[in-house]
Amino acid sequence: MSSEILVKDYGERLVDVEAYCPLVWVKNPPQYLREGVAERLKVATENLIKERPDLTFCLNSGWRSAAKQEALFWEQFYLLERRNSAWVAERVMKEANKYVAPSSGLDVSGHLTGGALDLILAFVKTGRKVPMVSSSLTFQENAKTFQSKLSRHIREKRWLMFCVLAKVGFVNVEHEFWHWSFGDRVWAEKTGQSAIYGIIESLY
Repeated sequence: MSSEILVKDYGERLVDVEAYCPLVWVKNPPQYLREGVAERLKVATENLIKERPDLTFCLNSGWRSAAKQEALFWEQFYLLERRNSAWVAERVMKEANKYVAPSSGLDVSGHLTGGALDLILAFVKTGRKVPMVSSSLTFQENAKTFQSKLSRHIREKRWLMFCVLAKVGFVNVEHEFWHWSFGDRVWAEKTGQSAIYGIIESLY
């Protein structure tokens, strides 16, 4: 990611997503997002339900502390290492970085800013997640947003999610169909604007 991206954080607060977005299922609450991000998620969810009354969003992850991000990185590293025993450590590290961003440095995860969120579609009444991956594909293949090897049914669900979220200003990370951003460095790079959310060290 470019080091030229400016960050102009005006101190927008974090909000509890479960309280702010009552139509969203939240995994492992409480989960927090910047208020502007939560507002966009709220609008996107309302638009989704208008189009598909049986579907909503499930938020898997929002703001994370640096310690949490670091733990997730090493969890991904060891998972890939176990699944790909022939890979050398450098390749495992490179692949892990594709799916869990660092907790520091220029490419620091947007989750530390409260501007990134991991989402999947879910059924409104039960919160049960809508199938969006294939058991016949690898993790890396399933992660790609526009994966032609998926069934038409799954591709249609991903496209629905993409359109609804993009309409309210979110951008997607192409190799992680579940990862969306607004206001962080990824969003800034993709839109050509300054980032408006910097790192938040703690909730308090």
